[in-house]
Amino acid sequence: MNTQTRAQRAFSKLQNMGAPVLRFGKEDVALFVLSAEDNETEIWADYWGEFGSGYPEVSPKVTKILDQYGLVYEWNDAGSVYIYEGA
Repeated sequence: MNTQTRAQRAFSKLQNMGAPVLRFGKEDVALFVLSAEDNETEIWADYWGEFGSGYPEVSPKVTKILDQYGLVYEWNDAGSVYIYEGA
């Protein structure tokens, strides 16, 4: 399975779970982004520990899906987590 297919499947699974994921344009390096600014119904990503998590933290639900598809994350800034192809 190629990177784009794995990324699309992970994106769809996360989106179906209600995770705040956003698509990028073709010129961007990351495959997609997880917003760390939408933690109202569930804590998806918490950079500053505002929501009682051990910070910075990305939800285990998210990391499980990323691992399943061979993807990794990196904090871009306190409000966004970029998703990339794993090494």
